[in-house]
Amino acid sequence: MRFRPPSLFRQIVSRLALFTLIFAVLHVVLVIVTYTARPELLAEQLLSYEAAQIADAGNESPETHRGPPGATHWSARYVKADTPDIAADGFGGTSAGRLTHWTRREQLDDGFRITGMRSIGTDDDRRWLLMQFESQSLRPYLPVILQEILQHAVLPLVPLVGLLLLFNITAVRRVLAPLRRAETELDQLDPNAMSARLSESDGPREVNALIHAVNRALDRLETAMNVQKDFTANTAHELRTPLNAIIGFS
Repeated sequence: MRFRPPSLFRQIVSRLALFTLIFAVLHVVLVIVTYTARPELLAEQLLSYEAAQIADAGNESPETHRGPPGATHWSARYVKADTPDIAADGFGGTSAGRLTHWTRREQLDDGFRITGMRSIGTDDDRRWLLMQFESQSLRPYLPVILQEILQHAVLPLVPLVGLLLLFNITAVRRVLAPLRRAETELDQLDPNAMSARLSESDGPREVNALIHAVNRALDRLETAMNVQKDFTANTAHELRTPLNAIIGFS
């Protein structure tokens, strides 16, 4: 079976899809590098993410929450402004005894410790959640990193990539339409009507240059065939006279 190379349309579309995929991967890598280079920001978002998980679960006992993956010494509990260790710590409290959101990242000998406070609920039923965990790797940040990739890379890029591919496919089809029309006209050429030529198009200059080159080739072919017809007619005429003479003597 003879191998048929892929069409130009397929080659162009496949390359556009490959470049789009590479761009999407680079964007995801950029998001990962940006957030891993800012551990404080990751810590803030991780605690907010875990607080949202506890709030969504409606857990009355946050101590049972599993916490981020790979975290050690995870703890979570509800506190009030007059909680002794909160007031003594000096974080998250004001002179009026009101609690606020805060995050603290401490470097340990074998990793790091993240401590922070987040509020859960509405103003009428607001509770303050104190969370803390330790880790030796970036594994606890995976949920946050994946969420950031989803929100800032995948979701914005999917419709953009779809529209980009649709636009490119439409543009490629329009550019290649004159070539397909020229192919059809070439297939319909009649050897007995060599005066027919390919019609010019409003496509790119390169397509019209190709059509003009084919028309010039058809001009040369028509000239050669006319010369051949004239030669054949003259040869037949020259042979007809002696043949008639020979037939007359027989």
